[in-house]
Amino acid sequence: MAVNTILARQKWKRGTLAELTSADLTYQEGEPVWITDMEKYVIGDNATSFTGLQQYPFGQTVLTPSSDTVYTAADFLSGQVLMQITSGSGSDITITLPNPSTLKNTDKIHIVKKDSGTAMAALDITGGGNFNGITEVHLVQQYNNITLIPNGSNYLVVDANIFFKSGWSNKTNWVNQLDNIAHGLNLRLPLLDVRIYLSPTGSNNDSIEYAPLTNVYDSTTPANLNLVMTMQVENVDADNIQIQTGNFGVAISDSSGARVILGGATSYYYYVYVRAKFP
Repeated sequence: MAVNTILARQKWKRGTLAELTSADLTYQEGEPVWITDMEKYVIGDNATSFTGLQQYPFGQTVLTPSSDTVYTAADFLSGQVLMQITSGSGSDITITLPNPSTLKNTDKIHIVKKDSGTAMAALDITGGGNFNGITEVHLVQQYNNITLIPNGSNYLVVDANIFFKSGWSNKTNWVNQLDNIAHGLNLRLPLLDVRIYLSPTGSNNDSIEYAPLTNVYDSTTPANLNLVMTMQVENVDADNIQIQTGNFGVAISDSSGARVILGGATSYYYYVYVRAKFP
């Protein structure tokens, strides 16, 4: 496509954009024509004769859904779309994106869960498609965000920071305990990065990241080799994991490197951080 940019800019400066005719440019239907660095226009629908210029807004389109919403390509008018979701604390909501095959002008979509409400915001796609192979994305906590590029049939995830933070919880018994963690991310364990933090007071200031010690057994005598002192993360389903502690509690090290056992009558706090990993 070639554009008579000199003529176009002259007419733009005179404020007579309507003077542009088919003689000023050659085009294919739907292709973008840059008139100036600050305004973008696209050709009309008629592929056989010039039907005028349709304004294509500069900058980004901002969308602010707060309930179940189905978007179409007509809502995605610019090259960049910023969607700021407010899901509240009532029922979960679903935001349905246009099928990628219908998006001719949008290059990138940024989506963020803006509020601190406890309701989850699910992202779906009209008519099928997926996000890097995942059919539905869940934004579960404030500032969860994802950046998408439509490729004609699906959405490519180019960046994402989608996470669940449990907050500090106190445990007074660490022996053979099984705790369920409802993260709600719609992903199974291989696509999750799970980290466990421990603290004697439930504060970030004196916390440590849990890492199993090499010696997770009570090896003082051979008879005690079956006494396991560790924690492991287990998959339950796409929205839940569970934390299983050993039958002899959990072994950690103190600031001097000595082993400390969280046993059947030890008060300690734990915090679980779960982050989505897109394939």
